Amino acid sequence: MRRLSLALLVLAAMVLTLGLLGEGRSPAPAGAFHIAYAPGDVFAGVGGGQINHYAPDGTLLEVLDTTSGSSEETGMCFDAAGNLYSTNWTAGNVSKFDNQGGLLVHPWGGPFSTHPETCVVDAAGDIYVGEVDGANLIRKFDAAGNPLATFSPASEARGTDWMDLAADQCTMFYTSEGSSVKRFDVCTNTQLADFATGLAAPCYALRIRANAEVLVTCSTQTYRLNPDGSVNMTYPIAGEGLFAMNLDPDGLHFWTGGYSTGNIYKVDIATGAGTAAPVFTAPPVVFSMAGLAIFGEPTVGGGPKEVDVDIKPGSDPNSIKLSNKGVIPVAILTTASFDATTVDPSTVCFGDAEDATQRDCTEAHAMGHIADADGDGDLDLVLHYETGATGIDPGDTEACLTGETFGGDAIQGCDAVRTLP
Repeated sequence: MRRLSLALLVLAAMVLTLGLLGEGRSPAPAGAFHIAYAPGDVFAGVGGGQINHYAPDGTLLEVLDTTSGSSEETGMCFDAAGNLYSTNWTAGNVSKFDNQGGLLVHPWGGPFSTHPETCVVDAAGDIYVGEVDGANLIRKFDAAGNPLATFSPASEARGTDWMDLAADQCTMFYTSEGSSVKRFDVCTNTQLADFATGLAAPCYALRIRANAEVLVTCSTQTYRLNPDGSVNMTYPIAGEGLFAMNLDPDGLHFWTGGYSTGNIYKVDIATGAGTAAPVFTAPPVVFSMAGLAIFGEPTVGGGPKEVDVDIKPGSDPNSIKLSNKGVIPVAILTTASFDATTVDPSTVCFGDAEDATQRDCTEAHAMGHIADADGDGDLDLVLHYETGATGIDPGDTEACLTGETFGGDAIQGCDAVRTLP
């Protein structure tokens, strides 16, 4: 599959617009009352300046209007607040939405030389945007869209097509519509050796997993690459030209879709199940479904996910008697942007806010349990830790925890405490 040329894109957009006007119809606008994003929700860039917001089962919840009129909506990313950034490919700009579909800024960032196509957020909340067909730069902005830096990574066939930032906050993995996964150091402004070569070109979307594996979608299949760049597994989908791809919040599945058909698949990374039939279809408005994002998608470059923590649920203040030989209950709360039931209890360490080495990493019952700890109707994860093993000191005003989801994504969170002798 080849991406269409700019001339064909413009022609297609003109034909579509004339057809809609002739029939007295126009694309559905974003709703006046927006729908809050939930973990696992799917966002499909269907063109015509539109992004369809779906529930994981394919129920259409809302149509977001970038107001760009772009024939293609390509790569998207979320910041820590859940704001959505979309690259409006043919319009040459970016739109920013809040975490329930309200348009905040258009255009955001820029200017771009030609076609912005991909974006990724780092641990500091800054946003990198990659572009193709012009200067082929990676541009770095703060959250307000102010330019911070530009980088000129080597191109293979076509600019910086899709990219993802490694956990070291320096190594940018990217494709260039060739047969390689390339790398660039954004800390030292240095081109690095290719991560993988000899893949079935052209390669497009890629994502880094928490275990340092890389998934990359190339034409008719997605590759699972080991941390050394060798091929672990492939996921072909018959009859589809694939372009966009992203990780599910569970870390165990990925989503991809047919560029021309809009068919969207959810694939089990371990087994490959899910390639035989799509979960649902996001019909292209113009000619392509070129962007795919999942709310809550794991991103190693974004740093640990901040989660809501409630120490001693139901109490205020959270008084901890340090001489107590019992346990401290700690709840990790489910919110609109995080599902606490995805946390692996065996990875959680809780205790002293200043010195993580003093925390207790052994849950008192070796399991934790699922309950609605805050009475909001959502299921939370409740854990217990022996008071004397947490490292909490007299006078401490905060206690913290770290851990991982079952998919390997890092989490962290803190809550206030009051210590008693």
